[in-house]
Amino acid sequence: MAGDGIGPEITKQVVKVLEVLKQSDQIDLTVTQLPYSADYYLQTAVSIPAEFITELEKSYDAILIGPLGDPRIPDGRHARDIILGLRNQLNLYFSYQRVKVYDLWMSPLKNPSEALADFYVIRENIESSAPKPGGGIYRGTEKEIVTQSFIYTRANVDRLIQKTFEFAQSRGVKKVVLAHKNILMSHLHELWLRSFQEKAGDFTEISAEALTIDALLLDLLSDPLKYEMIVAPAEIADMIYDAGLFLQGGYGMAHMCEINPDQIGAFRITQGSATKIAGHNRANPFGAFIATIEMLKFLKLPEMAEIVERALTQTLQKHLVTIDMGGLIGTEEVGNYLCEYIKEQLPAVRE
Repeated sequence: MAGDGIGPEITKQVVKVLEVLKQSDQIDLTVTQLPYSADYYLQTAVSIPAEFITELEKSYDAILIGPLGDPRIPDGRHARDIILGLRNQLNLYFSYQRVKVYDLWMSPLKNPSEALADFYVIRENIESSAPKPGGGIYRGTEKEIVTQSFIYTRANVDRLIQKTFEFAQSRGVKKVVLAHKNILMSHLHELWLRSFQEKAGDFTEISAEALTIDALLLDLLSDPLKYEMIVAPAEIADMIYDAGLFLQGGYGMAHMCEINPDQIGAFRITQGSATKIAGHNRANPFGAFIATIEMLKFLKLPEMAEIVERALTQTLQKHLVTIDMGGLIGTEEVGNYLCEYIKEQLPAVRE
């Protein structure tokens, strides 16, 4: 699903990569292009058909989604319908983002030995994205009062924490940190603390620690190598991932992996749709490539994921990047370089 604005330019690079990978006899992959976008909504008044989501659940293994958002739809209705529709109907409760600094030049930290961060940010993806109960009275007056509430259930928190530790096992992670703000959000985050402490007892080979968000952010921006996996309520996880993008090289790396572990995964490119630069070959495709690497892992194609990641590393190490990262080339050229590196590695895979 190419999305809006710069989305088609970015997802085009991913399709190029997938077409190169299909040259290997070790991959059987079918790619379907979907029309759902701002243009589709403006033409049909439909964001995404409910029957398509049902078909997606039955017939597909993963979906890659480009940036969503268009000034012609100022309330973002179509983007909200697509994102929340997929999350809720496909039960994409486990969400993660990877922060990895591929080369020293990407990091703003002064000490090179502390620069190459590599950690995951995990969040609960169903209740945290639901509309928050609340309201207001006396709007626009000095007496105005507003309220907004967060709701978490034990079942969803337990499910998320359990899957976090299982995910840590599968990725070889030795330490998981829970970030919280229990002092101020004593009801919500105390539930997370209890669940985390109880589930940690079933995974004794993994170190488990709980930290307040204040202490974690200060530490993360000073010594990110201490962290491998951080789990948090969404209102906290957003802050952590934003700090991670600062470490990683900017908003062009932004992505989100939204998973129903037993069924399907949605892999989203979450930088803005940047409609003003659409069509100018200036969009940053690196977040899309990171999402693609994670999608290939989810599809149980780890060798292909490793090939793409090696190509991504080479591209970044040689500073073959778009203008927003200080480079001199465009979106299309970045995709071409990545494909060339992948082609060089494919013969070795066939052997």
